[in-house]
Amino acid sequence: MYCSICHGYIAKHGSSEDYHPSTLAVIACTHCLLCFSFAALTPALKRIDLSFAYAVWAVLGVLLTATMGIVYFKEPISALKIIWMVFIVVSLVGLHARGIAY
Repeated sequence: MYCSICHGYIAKHGSSEDYHPSTLAVIACTHCLLCFSFAALTPALKRIDLSFAYAVWAVLGVLLTATMGIVYFKEPISALKIIWMVFIVVSLVGLHARGIAY
C-alpha cells in the first residue's frame, strides 16, 4: 500500500529530480501513517477476524486515497464517484453483518 501511494505520487508529479521539501514531507507523513496503521491492526486482529480486518483496512485505503485525490490533486468529483464510494462502505457493512449472522 505504501509503495502504491509513493508510486502514485511520483507518477502524478514527475521524476525524482522534481522533488522539493514538501514532497519529502508527504512521503515521511505517509510512512508514519503506515506504521501507525500496522500498529493499530495488530491488536485489532485479537478481537476480529483477519478477513474483516483486512477488508476494513482496504476500504479505508481506497476511501482515503480517493479523498486525497479529490482534495490534494484536485481530481474531478462526480455523483457517480460518490455513489461508488458509498457502495464500497455499504459492502463492508454487509460483509460484517453477514459474519455476525453466523
